[in-house]
Amino acid sequence: MEPPPTIMGDMKGQFRGWYPMSPHERGALSRFATFSLDANVLLNLYRLPLEGRSAVLDILRQLRTRGRLWLSHQAAIEYQRVRPSKVLEQLKPSSLIRGHIEKALQGIEKEVQDVSDHPFIDRKPLLESIRRFCNEVIGDLQKREEEFSERLHHDPVREELDDLFNGAVGPSYPEERLEKIYAEGRTRYKLRIPPGWADSKEHGGDKDEPDCYGDLVLWKQLLDYAEATGRPIVLVTDDRKKGDWFWKADPKDKNSRLLGPRPELVREMYDCTGKRFHLTLSARFVEWMSKYLKRKVSKQAIAELELEPPVAFRDVLSAIGNASVAWQRNMQNMAEPFRQFQESVMAEILAPFESVRQFQESVMAEILARLSSLQLPSIPYPFVPRTPSTESDEEEVDLEGTDAGEPTG
Repeated sequence: MEPPPTIMGDMKGQFRGWYPMSPHERGALSRFATFSLDANVLLNLYRLPLEGRSAVLDILRQLRTRGRLWLSHQAAIEYQRVRPSKVLEQLKPSSLIRGHIEKALQGIEKEVQDVSDHPFIDRKPLLESIRRFCNEVIGDLQKREEEFSERLHHDPVREELDDLFNGAVGPSYPEERLEKIYAEGRTRYKLRIPPGWADSKEHGGDKDEPDCYGDLVLWKQLLDYAEATGRPIVLVTDDRKKGDWFWKADPKDKNSRLLGPRPELVREMYDCTGKRFHLTLSARFVEWMSKYLKRKVSKQAIAELELEPPVAFRDVLSAIGNASVAWQRNMQNMAEPFRQFQESVMAEILAPFESVRQFQESVMAEILARLSSLQLPSIPYPFVPRTPSTESDEEEVDLEGTDAGEPTG
């Protein structure tokens, strides 16, 4: 009978994905890894303000010139499918705010029209100033909406991405290969093996078959590319909430701290290709590679990547801010005549009271003058009344022993 095989190994070797990268491993990725983007990173470029978007594109250009940028076919086709709706999505906040401004203007007009015979509210110039301010904001928003909607046909972001990934997009899979991946996906998803299981409706997602296998198809294409090129892979994705890409400290909390890629993914990449796999958010990606590539990136750009504010909403705030400055300037110009008019009215109202006050002061001065001229007998203090005494000698009163409520005597 043969003895059982002895298997010796270390913790980090057998549980590679459960440990954070060492500085040496991170440095190796910085120098040699191929960077691939998820579709959501490309689509988020439409929501980012200019500074954050420019920072991402600059890093991508630097990687492209070094031959270290690659896009999977699955990420590319998802970007093309969702791009039009993502463009139109940015118009909704602007349209909503325009509606609120128009409704507010109607309410203000009614309130101002109801004011009559007011000492300092002049309805006509006030309404003109308010209407001018609101119309400037509404007009600016409409102009920006029209310009942004042109991206459906003439899209500068897509043109930039076309240049970046020219010759760097992976091939599609034939239908037979896709059917095998879908069949494998059904088994993997039942066992919650990442990635992609959180997209299926069975696990609370919003995608039917075969769309729910999109992440799995992307993963298979990453495995194939790493095996074909012999390079480690870094996937840049902002898909942080589902929990089937990132390893979370608390899997039940969508906003839990991210610890890195799921250990299962790191293990599978190493078993299939012998290469390292890493996962990072777009903000961390820009921070990381800007240091390695020695590119200047502002704190504002990183903040925009972390918060991902919709570009249309930022434009709304900018438009309101610009128009607000002009409106405040107009109101300040109008405020001075109002102030002068108010002062004149109040002076007129208070004039009779001022004369009364002056008369009172003159009377009081006369009274005090006459009192000061009188020769009044001096009265010792404290003065305590005494009762008449039949004796010739008056008795002294003990003031300290007298109660305030009892007469003396």
